Amino acid sequence: SPLFLDSRFRFLCWRIQMQIVVRPTKKGPLTVQVRSTDTIADVKRKIKEAGGTPTTTSHYYLSHAETTLDQDDRTIASYGIKNGDEIFVFILPQRLPPAKIQIFIRILGGATTALDINPLNTVADVKKKMRKKLKYLPEDCWMSLNGRVLVDHVIISDYYIRSGYTIVVHPPIRGGMQIFVK
Repeated sequence: SPLFLDSRFRFLCWRIQMQIVVRPTKKGPLTVQVRSTDTIADVKRKIKEAGGTPTTTSHYYLSHAETTLDQDDRTIASYGIKNGDEIFVFILPQRLPPAKIQIFIRILGGATTALDINPLNTVADVKKKMRKKLKYLPEDCWMSLNGRVLVDHVIISDYYIRSGYTIVVHPPIRGGMQIFVK
């Protein structure tokens, strides 16, 4: 029967079968059979099955209300979607992982060595890679680029470090104090 008791809302609901139009998809406009009690997750699944649109890289919008359908647990009825309404699907480009870059590490008073890193690594991650490669790097050393001190928790790309840049590793300063002036 189309009439049922919804335990979440404690009132009678009608299971209304309806059609919604989805644009654009890989196959062009697509008509999907849904019920007013279907969740947005159910609708996304039906769209994916019918049109092959990936749900993880897509954004769904209700055309007449300019509403983002971003809460998967909400029902069609809660968004006010009616028979014949259009849902627009925007497929986002998949993000590729950033390419590794090669930087050079110059140890003050020592040699220079190449190191392949990910631009999303932190300065602390780069220090760990250096320790693995060089085996003798002190734990409390510090790094600089063009006179600027690199802080451990900051991401390499935040310093605009590009492939071919040289980072200088400084030995720890024993005793006294270290003062940095901007």
